[in-house]
Amino acid sequence: MDRVRDWTIKQVEWLDDQTELYLASVQDDDLSFFSTVCEQFLSLWPVRETLWPSKPEYQHLTKPELRCVYRGEDLLKSRIRAFFEDRHPQAGAGVLATRIGVWSNDQREWLKAHVSLYLTARRNDELHIFRPSLFENFFRVWPVRQFLWPTKPAWQILTRAERRCVSDGEREFALCIILFFDRAFSLC
Repeated sequence: MDRVRDWTIKQVEWLDDQTELYLASVQDDDLSFFSTVCEQFLSLWPVRETLWPSKPEYQHLTKPELRCVYRGEDLLKSRIRAFFEDRHPQAGAGVLATRIGVWSNDQREWLKAHVSLYLTARRNDELHIFRPSLFENFFRVWPVRQFLWPTKPAWQILTRAERRCVSDGEREFALCIILFFDRAFSLC
């Protein structure tokens, strides 16, 4: 898998050539950029050829080899996203987590400050009361909308699809918050 992780000079140059498209997609909230770029990248540099350059194309891969190809493609997709996000961080990226389930330092400290309240609610069998207020307070400080679209003005109305994304994101964050507290509880 190491061969998949290393960029060639040609690949870096190709990715750099996509920078203007990336910046325009961020500004326009175009969610199709990464899927398009990943598809183009993988057609130019197929994982199968990277892993088995001497294997003829007509020769079928085994199931374990196919799994390696799929894992390699997933790895490349996440690395391509990281390539652009690391080189061109967007406003607010330092305050919010980089992805759902990965906490920023401020978020982690905020969650840690609520562990004792969580333990009390758990001990009193009141998690059904505690969690909704915890989520509400968390999203008041770190709105999912800002996480998903850091450059979109707060006054701009979201489309139905964007509102669905916010709702899905809040559910994902809520599950991660529950997991955070369950882990903290298991350590006490």
